[in-house]
Amino acid sequence: MTESIIQTWRRNSFDVEAVRITPQNAAKVAAWCGGAAARKLSENDDRVYVLVDVVHFQRYSQRKAFEGSWIVKKDDTFQIYLDEQFRHTFSQPKFAAVVAAIENAMGGNSWSVDEHGQSIEAVEVARQIFGILDGGTHEHV
Repeated sequence: MTESIIQTWRRNSFDVEAVRITPQNAAKVAAWCGGAAARKLSENDDRVYVLVDVVHFQRYSQRKAFEGSWIVKKDDTFQIYLDEQFRHTFSQPKFAAVVAAIENAMGGNSWSVDEHGQSIEAVEVARQIFGILDGGTHEHV
């Protein structure tokens, strides 16, 4: 019998507060995280960003969180995630519950699934529902 070298690990689950930066909400996001909103003014780049204090390797530093990225608060510290990193790392419980309800209503049909095992059609319907509820201004996983 060969001893396995593979170990199973599970990420600790915890809740965070998070907001995705847009040109419309940058000032409010900056106020929330104690940062400053600004616009990069260069010839080919005029993106909005929020300058925020983050913790990186146990040290505080200031970093720019550009529009489209997420600022995440856990306890009293902030981190910046690019959209793809954020969506890979975090999920929204309410959104996941809506997807599960839609899949259940579909009768468990074996439709195409995404990388999370959720039916693509159910995810699209859930996005439409959240868009209606949020006035079409909020994106979800």
